Amino acid sequence: MVPDWLRSIRGRLDANVPAWFAEHPVPPDPLRSSAVLVLFWADDAGDTRVVLTERAHHLRSHAAQVVFPGGHVDPGETPAQAAVRESTEEIGVDPRTVEIIDLLPGVYMTPNRTAFIPVLGWWHEPHAVGVVDPEEVRRVVLPTVAELANPINRFTATAPGGFRGPGFFVDDLIVWGVTANLLESVLELGGHSRPWDATIRHALPYRLLAAYARDI
Repeated sequence: MVPDWLRSIRGRLDANVPAWFAEHPVPPDPLRSSAVLVLFWADDAGDTRVVLTERAHHLRSHAAQVVFPGGHVDPGETPAQAAVRESTEEIGVDPRTVEIIDLLPGVYMTPNRTAFIPVLGWWHEPHAVGVVDPEEVRRVVLPTVAELANPINRFTATAPGGFRGPGFFVDDLIVWGVTANLLESVLELGGHSRPWDATIRHALPYRLLAAYARDI
């Protein structure tokens, strides 16, 4: 059963749009659109988890980043269809096991003129998933919402040029950039956000910046 907090996100969103969404509106003429599946589920212990992936390290664009499964919206597809299709192709999610809850506001990725559209979903029949396309995905990561919200796993990510943004530690990985901003916004909208010390800063390692720098 879809938890009440997930259903309530639309009402909270309509009442108070998080700053990250409001500050990056999508213009009427984006060059392309990309959709990601923000897929929550409950494990056997009753803990709510979310599906993330670590991108392959050899990719030219955003190598080694932690991201939600997803990709480009093909002609004739809806964002929800694209997000589920990409999740199937990348990590083997069975489309029949996913209930689409809502589309969150799109945000505009200025460097590549892309509309980034988060698709909120509930995995009502979770099953084993893994790397289907090693050219795109290195591994699947399934943190609990409680782990993500824990202040011990929160920090401000920094990078050369003055970049500052939210960051999360997940296992031995660093979540930052678009994914971290989206996670932070969803935690806030779902009522799971906890106070954390934004003065704790960690510089992003070069391996996370090299391909990103090439892409922008």
